Amino acid sequence: MERRIFLQKSCLACGSLLLMNASLSSCSTLPLVQGKTEDQQMFISKMEFAQGNVIIARSNKIDTDILIRKKENSFVALRMMCSHEEQPLTATADQLHCVSHGSSFNMEGEVLREPATKPLKKYRITETENAIIIHLNQFV
Repeated sequence: MERRIFLQKSCLACGSLLLMNASLSSCSTLPLVQGKTEDQQMFISKMEFAQGNVIIARSNKIDTDILIRKKENSFVALRMMCSHEEQPLTATADQLHCVSHGSSFNMEGEVLREPATKPLKKYRITETENAIIIHLNQFV
């Protein structure tokens, strides 16, 4: 292959990758927060909700992320694991999706699209003045 043709094809490929990356990075993403985890509880500061009503909490001590949504004066914490076959979920601004099998859930954890037929698990939450406490071994 001539050097000029090789360079043209290489530049086109690089340009395509840059455009694709730019379009992906423009998608809205939810804030990711490191939770403090001890004794089967995760602690999240209420200040994490200063910029919005939904965050994703993560800890290296648990196997899945938790979507936490503030609803007026209360909170909901959803286990981000599909109820169909225990696959991790991805989040958009208003839904959770299973990329493995196509199930979708709303921000309440209710099924929007099968093959999942059961809602997502919701963790029990208690609150202090400054934090919410997610009880990792208790579902409601």
